[in-house]
Amino acid sequence: MLGADAIERPGLLQVLKLATVEGLAVEVVEETGASRLALTRGDARAELGASALLEDGEGILIAALAHLLSGRELARLGLGATTELARHVALRAVAGRVLEADGDDEAASALLGGLTSGEGLGFHRAALFVPDERGGFVGFRAVGPSDREDAHRIWESLEEAQVALDEQLGPTSRSPPLEARVRAIRLAPRPEADEGGLGPTDDRTDDGDEVHAALAGTRHLFRRPDGPFAPELAALDPPAEFVFCRFAARGHIHGLLFADRRFDPVPIEEDRLHALTTFVAHAALAWETRRLLRDNAWMARHDALTGLLNRRAFEEALVRAEREAALGTGRFGLLLIDLDHFRDVNNLRGHQAGDALLRAASRILSDELGAAGIGARFGGDELAAIMPGAAADDVARAASRVGRAAMAAGISMSIGAATFPGDCAAVTELVGAADGRLYAAKHAGRGCAFVPGAEAPIPFAEPPADR
Repeated sequence: MLGADAIERPGLLQVLKLATVEGLAVEVVEETGASRLALTRGDARAELGASALLEDGEGILIAALAHLLSGRELARLGLGATTELARHVALRAVAGRVLEADGDDEAASALLGGLTSGEGLGFHRAALFVPDERGGFVGFRAVGPSDREDAHRIWESLEEAQVALDEQLGPTSRSPPLEARVRAIRLAPRPEADEGGLGPTDDRTDDGDEVHAALAGTRHLFRRPDGPFAPELAALDPPAEFVFCRFAARGHIHGLLFADRRFDPVPIEEDRLHALTTFVAHAALAWETRRLLRDNAWMARHDALTGLLNRRAFEEALVRAEREAALGTGRFGLLLIDLDHFRDVNNLRGHQAGDALLRAASRILSDELGAAGIGARFGGDELAAIMPGAAADDVARAASRVGRAAMAAGISMSIGAATFPGDCAAVTELVGAADGRLYAAKHAGRGCAFVPGAEAPIPFAEPPADR
C-alpha cells in the first residue's frame, strides 16, 4: 500500500518495477502517511526511508543495490549491463545496415560483422549459407580469421586502429581465405524436404545432423561429440562447440548461419546464446523487410510477365535518356517492336501460348541488346528498347540482330526505329517517328524493320550482309 506521498515520488514508482526481478523481494510500507521501501535478496536487506525516496529512480536503485550486492557482484552487474547495452547498439546498427543494403552481399557483410564484432556477439568466425537452385544451401559469405596466427593479427590491428563498429559491418570485414573454404561447401537438404528443399518449418524432430536440426529450428548450439556430424561442415574445422541455426523470418528461410569461437576453448556462455537468438531474429526480420521492399520496388517498375520495364518506367527512362544525351553524345535511339499475328496465337492456341511467345521475344530482345539497350513492354504485344548514345547505324544493326534472332526462334516481328535528334527535334516526337516506321514495316509484309536512312525494309529471313 503506497503512502499518500507516493504520487510526489516518481522515482519510487520506477523502482517498483524491480519487483519483477527474480530473487528480489520489494515491499512498500506506509508510515504515518509517508512511504518506506524495503528490498530483500537472500539474507541481504535494504530499507530506504522517506528522505532517500526523494531521489529519482536511478538514485534509489543505486542506494538499494549498494546494500544488497557485494563489490564483486556490483562490478559483474555493471560489466553485464555494459555488454548488454553494446549488444543492443550493435543489433540496431546491424538491422539498419541490413535493411538499407543495396544487395545481399552488403547485407551479409553487416550480418556477419555483427556476429563477430567485439561490440556485438563476439564470435571469432561466422558464415552464411544461402538456398541454391537445387534445394540445398551454398556458402555465400564468411568473416573471421583463417587460423590462430591470423586471428591474433586481426585482433591486434583492430585494437590498435580502434576500428569502429560501423566499419566492421562493411565489406572490408571479408576474409578471403575463410570465404574461399565456405564458398566451396554445399549443404545437402533433408531427403524428404518438400519442393525448394526447405521442408516444413515446424514440428520436425531433431533426428539428423546439424543441417536438419537447424532447419527444424530445434537447436542452435552443437557439440561435435553429440549425435551425427554433417560431413560438409568438416571443411570449416569447427571446434567442439559451435552455433548453427536457420536465418528465417515470416516463414521464409533466407539461409543458415554458422558461428564459433574457434580460438578460445571457453564454452559459449548462455547469455551469448540468448543474445544470439534475439540478434538473429531481428536481423532476419530486417532481411525479409528489405526483400519485400526490393520486390515491391521491382514490381512497380517492371512488367510481371516479361521482366522488362513497364510503360511508366519506360517513359521515365526516355526522359532520362534525353537528359543524358544533352550531357553526352547528344543522341540516342528507339526501337518499337510488334509481334506479328499475336492475336491469332491467342485465339488459336490460347493465352498461355501468347504469354510464352511474349516471354520468349522479351528474352531475345534483352539478350541481343545486352548493355546497349533498355528493354520495355510498351503495350499488349508491343515491346520497345531505348539505346543511349546510339547513332542511326547502331540502331539499324540492333534492329537487324533482334529480328533475325527472333526469326531463328520461330517468332516473326516487325520493327520500327528512330533516333534523336536525327528524326525529331523533341523527344516527345520520337515515339511517333518510330511508330510510323513500325506501321511501314507491317504494311511491307511484316517480318522486317524500317530504320532511319533506309528507303527499303530490312527483311529478317535473309542472312545478314555483314556476317
